[in-house]
Amino acid sequence: MKKILLMLAFVLVSLTVSAAKNYNIIGVYHDAKANHPATWRVVTTDNHVGVHKLTLLPAQIREKRYEVKATKVADNLYMIEGKTFHAKVYIEMEKCSVKAKQRDVIMVIENIRGKIKGRLIFD
Repeated sequence: MKKILLMLAFVLVSLTVSAAKNYNIIGVYHDAKANHPATWRVVTTDNHVGVHKLTLLPAQIREKRYEVKATKVADNLYMIEGKTFHAKVYIEMEKCSVKAKQRDVIMVIENIRGKIKGRLIFD
């Protein structure tokens, strides 16, 4: 009976852990707070002309685990808010299509200088 309960507990924990989705973080930024006139346009790397929305500068944050809220801002870009940060932090994802608005997530920064900075974990 003890073995069965132990195996059942292991299976439930495994299912819970595997249900979480991990996405690679490839950039960490903060808002440059640049005020550009509404008439300015930008050309993107894929040769599209667009209206300037946000200027992002690379940010340095500590390598650790954060419990934060994520809101999707653009394709593969999320705004991160939490008690740890005095300003909004933006993270660029390698590939992530999860729609989020003030969603509780875990952000793990493992190597701020590496190509893959860490992971964003959605439950």
